[in-house]
Amino acid sequence: VGYMCKRKGFDYYLEIVNKVKSFPEKYAFLIIGDFADDDTRSMYYDFISCHSLKDKFYVTGFTKNIFRYLKYSSVVCLTSRSESLPRVVLESMTLGLKIIAFDIGGTSELLPSNYKYLVEPYNIDIFAKYVREIALTNAHDELSMGLKHSSEFFSHEKMRSNIIQVINTVWLSKN
Repeated sequence: VGYMCKRKGFDYYLEIVNKVKSFPEKYAFLIIGDFADDDTRSMYYDFISCHSLKDKFYVTGFTKNIFRYLKYSSVVCLTSRSESLPRVVLESMTLGLKIIAFDIGGTSELLPSNYKYLVEPYNIDIFAKYVREIALTNAHDELSMGLKHSSEFFSHEKMRSNIIQVINTVWLSKN
């Protein structure tokens, strides 16, 4: 989700999809966002053409409403090289979507402890293995429910309550 640029690891995403391109026809791979620049656009089209991925890949362009795409997704892949707070993880958890992510930035803090599909940074072979495992089995319903439950820690009510508690603590310590 976002700009396709080196920081977002879209090149890793292309390599991962290339490793699992023998998926059944019902699967497609989506990038929600657009190209950061013309060089990135050229690199993308060259790669998908060279690896015969044209019928497997789709780019939405920029959108204000990523949920209209996420709600039809089975798995969300976070291939970023760096993130401070990967909002797409929270958004995906809210919908109960499965997430496969490199263990970068604040990703591990958002996901349940001992989360299986948190991948050593930039290990595209393991990442591709997990894409296959989640997409081709039905054993991921429990995973979805666990992520949806974990997202409740970040609900509006919970966050509002925590902010009010912090404000009250600061207020009381000054008075």
